[in-house]
Amino acid sequence: MNAEVRPIKTAAETALATNFAAAKPALPGAAAIGTLREDAFRRFEAEGLPHRRVEEWKYTDLRALMREAKPLAGVPDAAAKARARDVLGQLAAIDARRIVFIDGAFVPELSDLARLEPGLTVGSMAQALAAYATHLVSERDLTPHTVRAYLGDLVSHATSRLRDTVEASRADVVHTNNLPGITTAIWEVCRRLGIPVVHGRGFEARDDATAPPVAVVSESLARKLFGVSDAVGRVMQMRGSLNASDDKTV
Repeated sequence: MNAEVRPIKTAAETALATNFAAAKPALPGAAAIGTLREDAFRRFEAEGLPHRRVEEWKYTDLRALMREAKPLAGVPDAAAKARARDVLGQLAAIDARRIVFIDGAFVPELSDLARLEPGLTVGSMAQALAAYATHLVSERDLTPHTVRAYLGDLVSHATSRLRDTVEASRADVVHTNNLPGITTAIWEVCRRLGIPVVHGRGFEARDDATAPPVAVVSESLARKLFGVSDAVGRVMQMRGSLNASDDKTV
């Protein structure tokens, strides 16, 4: 005789299912995103909340700890936004970019979205789902081919953004051969971005941890330290060091 064993759902799991059913029609995203949600929720219905028998949750038994699930918060109303404005007025002296959420909902009219740094975008989850829906894939579709293609798209996108950021910022930059593995990685990124070597040379295989200490600096930092853009052969002392062996040759 075969018996089908079904785990008893907790009050929290039942409430989460009810909340999802009520919210599903109004959730953002196209049909493909809706399919991904359904797949994820079917897995939740089959397995429930993670518990100590799940290796990744062995020491955080969420099924035992989560006794109830509160209803989803609604869209903040005018009164909630007014209370938030009062609180923000008390923080006006803090020099920082302000991103405001009320009960988990992003409120753009109370956030500082003007003059964002190059490559930075701030928006709601609904906007993100609309803009990046093609990057979302189901777990069953994660084959080596799709992972390579997805990572290739991300690297291409990130490289483009980083190149724009580097060109816009022209920040002071210094890299040394203290940590050869990290140095090699950084220099490879610079090469792929097409950042040219104006004077001297970049890092090479010979610049390992046993080689004489050298540094590659940006033009702006060379002018700041030595008054010229071509600082090849000049010696710079690393901040906070009184040891001559810590000096770097540009």
